[in-house]
Amino acid sequence: FLETAAPEQMLIDFFRDILELKGSKVSCREAACGACIVCVTYKHPGTATSRAALATRRTATPRSSPAVADNYGQPVRLLFTRFRHVVHVALFSQLLNNPKPTEAEVEHFFDGNICRCTGYRPILDSMKLFAKDCKAKGA
Repeated sequence: FLETAAPEQMLIDFFRDILELKGSKVSCREAACGACIVCVTYKHPGTATSRAALATRRTATPRSSPAVADNYGQPVRLLFTRFRHVVHVALFSQLLNNPKPTEAEVEHFFDGNICRCTGYRPILDSMKLFAKDCKAKGA
């Protein structure tokens, strides 16, 4: 399907406007905030700065982790539902390349993702649990 993208078309615009996949958001258009992140062949490019024609057809979609609801309850679950796309895709793509990250590596994976709604500690803690869940399940 990406073969139909115009060479100059940004991947985020192709996903949102042509395919009507609205999960990735447009915010800074510089891939600095992480809102446009997607997982393409185990990398997580900022779609606002990636050309659609350069992307491959293989994409991956992360699953939600029960660690958020189990450990942080409804308020963080609601927040994470909105923010999870960004951090899950970033972490998911890294877990595919490094399935057994250390806590420091998880913190590094999380770097560059911006959330204006809350502090990062509960989200980062849930991402560490997400990585442990994946490690325990052999994902």
